Amino acid sequence: MLKRIFLFLFCFTFADTGWHKDKIMIYIDNSTDNLIINKSQTKTNQEDLNKLLVKESVKSISPWLSNARPSDRDGDIFLNRFYVVSFYDSSKSINERIKLFNQKLYIKSVEPVAIIKNHLRPNDMFYELQYAIPQINATNAYNLWDIENGEIPGHIQNDTIVVAVNDYPVMWYHPDLIDNIWQNLAEDADGDGTVFEYTGTEWILDPGDINNLDDDNDGFIDNLIGWNAHSNEGDIGVNLSLSHGTNVAGCVSSMTNNETGIASVGWSIKIMGITNCDPGGSITSGYEGILTAAQMGADIINNSWGSSGGPDYAQALINTVLNEYTSLIVASSGNAGTNIANYPAAFEGVVSVTSTSEGSVFSCWATRHETVDIAAPGDNVFTTTTSPNEGGFYYNYATGTSFSAPIISGALGLLKSIYPDGDNAFLISKIKDNANYYNDMDGNCNGENLNGLVGTGELNIREAIINPTPISLAVSNINVLSTTGNIIPGDTTEIILTILNASGSTPLRELSMSISTEHERVSIVNGYFNTNQVLPSGGFVEASFLITSAHDMSYGDINFDLNIDARRSGNFPSNYSGHEDSLFLQIEIFLPFGSLQQYGYPISNVEIEHPPLVVDLDNNSILEIYFSSDSTLYGKMIGGLDVPGFPFYSSSKITTTCASGDIDNDNFRELVFGTEDGYIFSLKRNGSQLFNYEHEDLIIGHPVLSDIDNNGYLDIVFISTNDSLSKVHCIDYTGNDIENFPVYIQNPIYKAPAIGDINNDGLKSIIFYDKENTVYITDYLGQTNSIAVDYDFSNLNNSPTITNLNEDPYLEIILSDSSGNIYVIDYQGILLNQISIENTIQNNIVVSDLDQDGSAELVFYDNNNRLHLFNYSSGSFVEGWPVSLNGSLVSEPIIVNLDNDNDLEILLNTAEGFMYVMHHDGLFYQNFPFISQDSLFSVPSIADIDNDNDAEIIFGTNTSLNVIDMDFLVSNQQSWNVYRGNIRRDGFFNFQPSNLSLENKSIPAFYYLNHNFPNPFNPTTRITYSLPKKTLVSIIIYDLLGKKVNTLIDKELQEPGTKTVQWHGKNQEGLSLSSGVYFYSLETKDFLQKKKMILIK
Repeated sequence: MLKRIFLFLFCFTFADTGWHKDKIMIYIDNSTDNLIINKSQTKTNQEDLNKLLVKESVKSISPWLSNARPSDRDGDIFLNRFYVVSFYDSSKSINERIKLFNQKLYIKSVEPVAIIKNHLRPNDMFYELQYAIPQINATNAYNLWDIENGEIPGHIQNDTIVVAVNDYPVMWYHPDLIDNIWQNLAEDADGDGTVFEYTGTEWILDPGDINNLDDDNDGFIDNLIGWNAHSNEGDIGVNLSLSHGTNVAGCVSSMTNNETGIASVGWSIKIMGITNCDPGGSITSGYEGILTAAQMGADIINNSWGSSGGPDYAQALINTVLNEYTSLIVASSGNAGTNIANYPAAFEGVVSVTSTSEGSVFSCWATRHETVDIAAPGDNVFTTTTSPNEGGFYYNYATGTSFSAPIISGALGLLKSIYPDGDNAFLISKIKDNANYYNDMDGNCNGENLNGLVGTGELNIREAIINPTPISLAVSNINVLSTTGNIIPGDTTEIILTILNASGSTPLRELSMSISTEHERVSIVNGYFNTNQVLPSGGFVEASFLITSAHDMSYGDINFDLNIDARRSGNFPSNYSGHEDSLFLQIEIFLPFGSLQQYGYPISNVEIEHPPLVVDLDNNSILEIYFSSDSTLYGKMIGGLDVPGFPFYSSSKITTTCASGDIDNDNFRELVFGTEDGYIFSLKRNGSQLFNYEHEDLIIGHPVLSDIDNNGYLDIVFISTNDSLSKVHCIDYTGNDIENFPVYIQNPIYKAPAIGDINNDGLKSIIFYDKENTVYITDYLGQTNSIAVDYDFSNLNNSPTITNLNEDPYLEIILSDSSGNIYVIDYQGILLNQISIENTIQNNIVVSDLDQDGSAELVFYDNNNRLHLFNYSSGSFVEGWPVSLNGSLVSEPIIVNLDNDNDLEILLNTAEGFMYVMHHDGLFYQNFPFISQDSLFSVPSIADIDNDNDAEIIFGTNTSLNVIDMDFLVSNQQSWNVYRGNIRRDGFFNFQPSNLSLENKSIPAFYYLNHNFPNPFNPTTRITYSLPKKTLVSIIIYDLLGKKVNTLIDKELQEPGTKTVQWHGKNQEGLSLSSGVYFYSLETKDFLQKKKMILIK
């Protein structure tokens, strides 16, 4: 019931030097109306300009000076007519852009946009030696803070951003690191506000805090500034001969703008020292160090080390740190100079960093790999060290991806200080999505192509800070506070919406929400919700609304719009104003009105194209639901549970509707269906195969079950075709062709057949037509004759329907075409009637007696979305019809009695998501149409799935199987209540018009015992038979073993004609019989015939 809408908002920013590669300035000619720009800055009121914006992949168009007034002018140059056009793609030449836009008459001038440079330059002593700082655009980024007035990059009020350096021991008392060393004040045992102190000659850990106690209960004793993972103690073990960790720490966050040493991207981010090596410099505890840093609360864990092996257990550690501790892990890709995986950098979830050199060129000595995420300078990086250089200062050059990774870690720390409510996915997308492209990304090293192996580009920290990240909000849950969990028409109901800000999405604040709908039967009592709560990445907020509706409100999923106003949330530096923009988002949601889904339903993530089959295969009086999605046949029952043995998986897509019947006479029905690769499957009730039948052509329509050869077993009839030839197949329950089948037809056939005893001879016939509109009848011997050859049928377009529409004992065949004609022919091919409308008939013709007046109605739908009702006896359309509906019909309607009155209702689906229920007079059933947010591609079913004496509607959509609990009281009246009239799918409706007298005016030519109806039945069935002369008649019921259980007529003298007798499922003593197969016989002096029927309870 939920739909998600994403809103992507961007703003333009400034690069390093010269001219912007992705922006131009245009001036709209004074003779042209002022531009009106939409909120997302992607469209104007100038249509020709809009086409150009789309063609050139424009990110935004916005006024150059947002505060320029119409009166601000320099002669005939008006300042409010300048606009900045920003492009997604910066690879196209700006000169080409200028030339293209200059061709438009309404654009007076086009110019490049100069890059505005910042004036802040860190005053650190060795800044000039640090090419990396301006190369990653950190120098320009610093200008976002009002540093002169006390703003500090990386500082966050009442919190600290911590980067753990999991490495050699960090020389924490280095003069350019000491103020940025993390202090665990929870271990400040003496309460003096610090965990280290200066003695006058050196820095030492505060002796007053070293008490051999775990003061903060974090599992570590005296972990004042970090931890030694090798020796498992709080003393990180500074070793001046091991400088690597100190080199790394300086790249993360050496103190910046302090007139000492070097600058860093992290500026004031805190450093946690995690020692992972022994005193000799062998890394023994790298992975322990990662876990330790996470346990101690590090936000980011830098790992400038690795190996070529990546064990699975280490991935488990990485996942734990990412998911349980939410620490961000950064690692260097390695210095192998080739394409190889290095771990932990190559583990999933780790930010892998490779190296660039001065001038933004790839360092060919660095490792490249498809798992690399981003690059940063790592070649001759000037950083802190543990021993003095020639000038006596503790700084020197270092080379390796070991020094690229901490620059990324420091950048992530700086970003987190600005966006403390952004999750790891958000921070990573910030650096990756805003990285600078450099030429070597599509170049090569030593003949090896680098494309796709060096990440998304080189770090650009300023762009990462100021470029907005896409916002992704969704309604993840709808809680309706009612007794049913749905909104009850006529009631006033509170709903609570859970709004989820996706992982990686921008954190938001100042949320203001409202809901609205265009549905005329709904009123919103309280449609507003406001909150000052920050909505972090990956977080959610709950909003409450109050809704009421009319009593006759439609059931189903009613669409509403959730409108959201918000602002970006963060600890923004004062010189960055982009966060102040108000954001507007609109999310379409669907609120559930009316009846509930049955417990255990819907079944999601399925696409259902064929009618669900509702049947009791195992005869336990509990119905099951069988349906297909792609190549899987599902069996479901109460509670959405799988039927034992299901689902069944075929080798290709299931392309037909399921038919069902007891084809092997074991007293249990089977399922029969076809697949895209030409198989016909028959499954038993436990999901095992009775048989599969393979052939090479496309199966048309669906299999049909009928006893063609009159041997007491149901046969499987289906049609296959190729471009020029079709086959009519008839196979038995063993999967073998019946003698004389298949029958070959020299034209394609596009519709499934119908099957019935059309000439009342006791034998079934197969009725179908081909591409040339020739109608055929095939008998059990495979003998095929074309009929109605004297009529020029054209464009026949639906499967035939068979029923009895007049006063003779023979069945009629109903056909329809795309020109709006319905043809009724008899078994000899004589045209009995033609009914015409102006539009194409869309569905198989459905037959039923809706008003129970003894006369059949033909029900059909046209391509103008109108449902028609034609009374065959009167020869006229029923008053009040056709009825116009919303959408195109899916296949055919079904006819049922839903309210237990004497009339039948019509139920049908449209592909546009509307389920209609209509009375016989064309009026809509209350609370219908049912509205689904999904497409409805199959015919629905009505059944009492849970045996609670009211019915459920079972229907499939393009996303789910649904079982809606209704208060329908479905009766057992004769009707076309499933697809193709019955679950055998034979297109036959056993209808007897009331004006067909039992003492028929025309005497039958021969004896005949008709099929009982209904069959299966509970508790009553009707047996019809024909007598050609006056004779003694017996109608006897036998069980499966041949034992006589009841005599309905005992040697009674009867006149010739067509007769009917009813059996109520009882024995001779009046006791009800159990479910099972029974036989009934017509016995006279010179005639005996038996047929099978099924009693189901």
